Amino acid sequence: MRLGIPCLLALILTPLYGLSDEPPANASHKSLTTVTAETREIVAARLRNQAVIAGEFRQSRTDAKLPRPLESNGHFVFWRDQGVHWATTSPLTQQTVYRPDTTWQMDDGPASARELRSRSDDIFRDVLLNVLSFDEAQLATEFESRWQVSDNGNWQLSLVPLRGHLARAIQTVELRGDENINRIEIADTRGGALLLEFHAQHSEFTITAETCEQLFLYSAQQCQTKLTP
Repeated sequence: MRLGIPCLLALILTPLYGLSDEPPANASHKSLTTVTAETREIVAARLRNQAVIAGEFRQSRTDAKLPRPLESNGHFVFWRDQGVHWATTSPLTQQTVYRPDTTWQMDDGPASARELRSRSDDIFRDVLLNVLSFDEAQLATEFESRWQVSDNGNWQLSLVPLRGHLARAIQTVELRGDENINRIEIADTRGGALLLEFHAQHSEFTITAETCEQLFLYSAQQCQTKLTP
């Protein structure tokens, strides 16, 4: 379902199917102050050092054409430099794999995988992986960044597109977190928004040859190379 949202937003992670009676939750971040360069580097280094993160997500999209938000839930695995496995479990099941080289979508395991090759898929994949990887150098080529930190140690980063197709489609991308990125909110230029909230995040998920092939759809040979120290 596209509903006239700019193409980048329409392709965020997975299609949404359910309708929620509740508006997206807003996290509380009080007493925000500008982040010093030292604090910013501490936060960035902490996020960059996370090789694997697994957890659960809640995804909600609002739009002027919708009577109430579209909502879905599921779980994800982020593998630094290799991709994100995004599995929607309700209201319907669907899996999307965002890798640096391509994007796959599947409804019933690897055998059902189909490659998504549109320019919009490629653009969003690059933005998503750069955000989750916290690749500041890459993000700086497309966004102006505005850092803030709260008195309880939580941080907030607002990304404002600098030019081109991103500026035409997106007003802001806002990240919030502590030890992890807990929330990503994307506001489009037409008054719509997409909210991603992450829960139960941990770094104990182990990437094996089997999960490399099943979740990220790499070949056995590729997995052997990627998992060899």
